Amino acid sequence: MTSVYLNPVKAQNLDNYFCGNKYLVTLILFVCNKEESRYNITIAMEIKPSPKFDTINGLLDGGFILAKRPYHDSLWKPAGQAISAHKMIDDGDHLAIGVSGGKDSLTLLYVLNEMRKFSPVKFHLHAITVDMGYGISLEPIRDFCWEIGVSWSQVHTKIAPIVFDYRKEPNPCSLCSKMRNGALHIAAKQMGCSKIALAHSLDDAIETFFLSLFYERRIKLMQPVRYLSRRKVTVIRPLIYVREKTIRNFSESFQLPVVKNPCPEDGKTQRQEMKELVSDLEKRFPGVRDRLLTAFQKSDPDLLWKIP
Repeated sequence: MTSVYLNPVKAQNLDNYFCGNKYLVTLILFVCNKEESRYNITIAMEIKPSPKFDTINGLLDGGFILAKRPYHDSLWKPAGQAISAHKMIDDGDHLAIGVSGGKDSLTLLYVLNEMRKFSPVKFHLHAITVDMGYGISLEPIRDFCWEIGVSWSQVHTKIAPIVFDYRKEPNPCSLCSKMRNGALHIAAKQMGCSKIALAHSLDDAIETFFLSLFYERRIKLMQPVRYLSRRKVTVIRPLIYVREKTIRNFSESFQLPVVKNPCPEDGKTQRQEMKELVSDLEKRFPGVRDRLLTAFQKSDPDLLWKIP
């Protein structure tokens, strides 16, 4: 048995200590135990997961490489293609990741954290969770970030009481989204982050397209990269080529610590209607999501009507 003690600051560069062995390094990140102010890393035939965060169970049967392989074409490859095609990340970037605790944001956090270890483009990550004021525990998110070596900040707000108790909004999603994004953008700027990574998937992009079409009477697409001039930050969506089904399966396989959404409107929104519509379309026209992705990528503005 070999024991190695490292400062937490160096945890992001563990591959340098173990000759770049990706399997070993990634496995080690999931067996880190907090002992005073150090990382206590134990390499042995019998691996005991952290008592605070048990994710290793999903990786023991063959380790990280075998766990990652089934998601190469459905997750890692399309995420890399989206980042590359839209030039989302530049060398030296400081990225803030909006981490709500849902399967999407935790998957994005995991994916970007893995990519930065071996990517020739060096960038920094900072996870930000906006506490909506529901009174739920966000410790699972904090512990997950600690385990994988990503700094985490919590922004306390009273968005939920304002929207539901004070304003009593009949259609709360729009106001809630604006307030949550505002809090996230301000926090990111205060932390010196010029880019914010959000975990919207291909399904989210398709649902937004239909929402705009049916409820706003216009054709509008969710952009992979968007610069917000008022906030002076750039929003990127690295998972925008990835299916929601893939993200759900990945989060379950890796036992990510998903925090249940406490919103009383969850599952009752217009977006949920669009989600069900897209699901029905997929049953009638298999592969429709992939064809819509191609349409989004190759859409020609000249083919739309123009008012003279």
